Amino acid sequence: LKAVNGAASGDEIVVQSGVHILQALDSQALNPTGLTLNIHGASGQARPTIISGSSLGLKLGTNSTFANVNYSGAPLTTSGTVTIHDAVIEKGNVLIENGTGSKLYNVMVRHGRLTLNNSTNAVLNHVTVYNPATNAVAMAINAPTAPVDVVVSNSILSGFTDLTTQGNSATNSVTAHIDHSAFRTPTGGNIFNATIVDGGGNITSSDFAIGSDPHEHVANTSPTIDAGAAVAGFTPTLTTDVHG
Repeated sequence: LKAVNGAASGDEIVVQSGVHILQALDSQALNPTGLTLNIHGASGQARPTIISGSSLGLKLGTNSTFANVNYSGAPLTTSGTVTIHDAVIEKGNVLIENGTGSKLYNVMVRHGRLTLNNSTNAVLNHVTVYNPATNAVAMAINAPTAPVDVVVSNSILSGFTDLTTQGNSATNSVTAHIDHSAFRTPTGGNIFNATIVDGGGNITSSDFAIGSDPHEHVANTSPTIDAGAAVAGFTPTLTTDVHG
């Protein structure tokens, strides 16, 4: 907690392997002013687990990086362009706010929702969102005040509702380019002033199932296995997701 809340903007915080329980008042967020931070696990070590002690969770400012960590128990909220990779985030929602050009890859959000608001030119590659609770949404792409155009590749969206796309108006609309991903196309009130561009290789999420292991990998019979494709111009080159 001291390393995060005592940091200055631009600081790098290296988290050593192991389980770190951050004791904080329930009314106190981690990095409450949303400074720019580079938080990541130590190179060459197993991903550390950070368990938040605050229901307000962790806030990150523009140009922050959150990588090579497991994060559990509370929301992760970002403001501005961010990079999140090689991370498992569970039991808390993830909100990317005004995240123009944000980059998410090798990320799993488990028992939480991933929301992109006003985050045009965001790119998601090898992202899995599993949010199976009744009436829960796996991923939401919204354009409340500005048009949004995002790319989603090699990803799995699984929830009571897999995906919602909501533009505020015909001007502030959503365009989602999705390829080689598993999801059920939104219908009815789950798609408004929005267009989904099918880039090929997509399947419906009803065709895949989460396995019974505690880490909730996809089942061995899932058609999502080895069904991805390289994304032109995307670095680094990815061949597996965060769980291999």
